[in-house]
Amino acid sequence: PHWEAFRREGKAHKLWLMHWLVEESSELERAVPDSDPRIWLEDVTGEEALAWVKARNAAALSSFGNPSDSATYSRILEILDSKAKIPYIGRVLNGLYYNFWQDETHVRGIWR
Repeated sequence: PHWEAFRREGKAHKLWLMHWLVEESSELERAVPDSDPRIWLEDVTGEEALAWVKARNAAALSSFGNPSDSATYSRILEILDSKAKIPYIGRVLNGLYYNFWQDETHVRGIWR
């Protein structure tokens, strides 16, 4: 229905389409909240964020058990913590190649 304007010729239809796009974009702007109710989670060392994470971890452990008790978990952790890692290309952007690297120096990881 609205996309029929793409197939039609004439200024009136193009103006109608432009008007429709402006109206739709303003409706989208109204739909976006002014603030993020969970912005406090961005503070990864904040007391409130850490308490939230601890509560979620406790809920997961009570539902699924502790995964670190399994041999599979131990083997996967050994592989992920190995110093014999092979870098891989994780992203290509504007002709540049990047990979996400984690080690004991970059625990949270670094794009390089």
